[in-house]
Amino acid sequence: MRDPEGVLTNYVAVFADITEVKRSQEELDFLANHDPLTELPNRRLFNDRLIHALEQGEREGEKLAVLFVDLDDFKNVNDSLGHPTGDQLLRAVAERLRGRMRAGDTLARIGGDEFLVLLDGGGGRRRGCHCHRPEAPGCLPRTVPGGWSRPVAGDQHGHQPVSRGRRDAETLIKNADAAVFRAKEGGRNQYQFYTAELTANVSERLELEWGLRRALADDELEVHFQPQVELASGRIVGAEALLRWHHPEQGLISPARFIPVAEDTGMNLPIGELVLDTACRRSREWRDAGFALERMAVKVSAVQVQRQDLGGLLSRIVGETGLDPAGLEVEVTEATFLRETKRAIEVLGGLRAREVEIAIDDFGTGFSSLGSLKELPVDTLKIDKSFVSDVPADPNDAAIVRTIIAMGRSLGLQVVAEGVETEEQAEFLRAEGCRLGQGFLYSSPVPAEEFRRLLVSPPPAPRS
Repeated sequence: MRDPEGVLTNYVAVFADITEVKRSQEELDFLANHDPLTELPNRRLFNDRLIHALEQGEREGEKLAVLFVDLDDFKNVNDSLGHPTGDQLLRAVAERLRGRMRAGDTLARIGGDEFLVLLDGGGGRRRGCHCHRPEAPGCLPRTVPGGWSRPVAGDQHGHQPVSRGRRDAETLIKNADAAVFRAKEGGRNQYQFYTAELTANVSERLELEWGLRRALADDELEVHFQPQVELASGRIVGAEALLRWHHPEQGLISPARFIPVAEDTGMNLPIGELVLDTACRRSREWRDAGFALERMAVKVSAVQVQRQDLGGLLSRIVGETGLDPAGLEVEVTEATFLRETKRAIEVLGGLRAREVEIAIDDFGTGFSSLGSLKELPVDTLKIDKSFVSDVPADPNDAAIVRTIIAMGRSLGLQVVAEGVETEEQAEFLRAEGCRLGQGFLYSSPVPAEEFRRLLVSPPPAPRS
């Protein structure tokens, strides 16, 4: 400001505080490019970085890798514990994944339980780069699952200091979501009312999964043994190894409840290894003690055949235990052959080449082609107990059992009848020429110590 003579007398300044405007703009910019829950880059920012990495890689001759990661059975968490707990899990997953990234890599959440990872060569040879060799990107995917053997910490019951109104709203939304899921299962284009059973079933399965992971870590799983008996003499000639779970609170849990959970979650791979190792060690122990066991039978799931190196696993265990592989029998269901015929024949043929015997368990229930039976690497047919339970009274079951025995004999295969519970059933099987049987008539599956006592004092011989 100047006076009439033009002399400077003072200054006038006009200003405005735009801190909040700048903060809001920064927040909008952040939300436009990031996931608000995990604060990871979103699909838009990931795509921008991927395009830039591709352009740079083309200029510099570098490689990159893109990984897609999602969580198995994440919906079970939301359905049983609620979306707040699901959000907590997603944040924990984001932190674990972020902890495995280099500074130059990009981890993004693109929605739901889906994450994307960009492993950028970024100059290629610098220390810690994942992508300077074509095979290197596989290293990170192999390390990611290893981080999930440790449970995510959190309140499993979801107790929160919230008002009743908010808690009820969350519950209603969760229950409505469960009803929608059931409606979709029923064929879509319909409605479904919520019932407590919907979330109860999911909660029970989730509890079983958590408990099974703990049981595997805490040695709660046991291997029991059921004798296989020569029907003509009553002599114990073999055993089948069967998994049992003694829950510290619920007691003995039926395999029908926890085996499907183990198969769905991939836990049947370490569990199967546990059963196989225990069975081989016990078989060697009893053979060394002078008991004449012809075979030790162990069930192997279709997932193990498809995903596990069974040949390498068996070679290692047999080598460690010193068991003659000819005394080991691997049991698979017909469904294993129906699902992945070529892979199953290849894997089981490799086991047979190692002198391990192969049995088809629950034979007759899978409706497999009889024409393909002669092509399979099989030594034994096990008649399913559903056919044995009603012989000789039911003529249809009697005809099926008679046919399987005759088929096995004509193909030069051993035949074992499962579920033998009465002397009448045993007599029918003996008369038809079935050599071996197992079932409650002789013994239920028992712990190793009790099975050894059976070997010392076997059941009485059958009536002539």
